[in-house]
Amino acid sequence: MEQLGLSPKAGWWNVEWREAMARAYVMAGRPEEAAKVHEDMLGLYGGHKLSHYDLARIYEAMGRTEDASGHYRAFLDAWSEADEGVPQVEDAKRRLDALHAGS
Repeated sequence: MEQLGLSPKAGWWNVEWREAMARAYVMAGRPEEAAKVHEDMLGLYGGHKLSHYDLARIYEAMGRTEDASGHYRAFLDAWSEADEGVPQVEDAKRRLDALHAGS
């Protein structure tokens, strides 16, 4: 990224760029790279809680259920006051329940 002239802390516009990169990695079948992007985002932008949701889904697909559960919990904790019907919150609850049922 720095080779493109972009500082890792260049600003919040950078979040959208990083999210697009992570989605591209997922679509290309490269979940490890997608996870790294989200891990970096949480390190740089600790308030970007949607990365917990995205990481959980990536880890779940990779079979890393313990990591997935932890990130679903972190996401749900951060969004505990969310309005009803937020699709990601409802999906995270379903997925976390399913992971626990499969344990």
